[in-house]
Amino acid sequence: MAIKTYSINKNEATMVFRIGQVTRKVVFTDGCKMENKRAIFKTNDNLTQILIEKSPEFNKSIKLDKTIPEPGDTVTTTKADKKGKEEPQDKNKASNGKSYPKVTTVNEVVDILVKQGVSQETLTSQDLIMAKAEELKLKFPNLKL
Repeated sequence: MAIKTYSINKNEATMVFRIGQVTRKVVFTDGCKMENKRAIFKTNDNLTQILIEKSPEFNKSIKLDKTIPEPGDTVTTTKADKKGKEEPQDKNKASNGKSYPKVTTVNEVVDILVKQGVSQETLTSQDLIMAKAEELKLKFPNLKL
């Protein structure tokens, strides 16, 4: 699982994220408002990442700063990664049916869809996520639902 770094514009913050019966307590640390430095929280726990990214604070007060994939994870690069400036990606690339055999979680599917230009706000349920992947002809043969 990838290591994700989240930040919040505070010196420190403790937050509780809950979906149904699942709860995670998260502590953001090392912020400094005087230096305009955001407090951060790092995790490689898939469930914690999902809880944070499904919360109403995500993409508002909580930002995803960095994702570091583990060796062997599927990583897609944009033309901006290679050239240093953003260029529109060829929309036909996704339509030729790409397979991601190393992807095993829905969260990894969401990461790939977002990198394909899909708005994360539209990916609110597993059914919508899989429908969008099918629409883009992306295949995840080892996905565990």
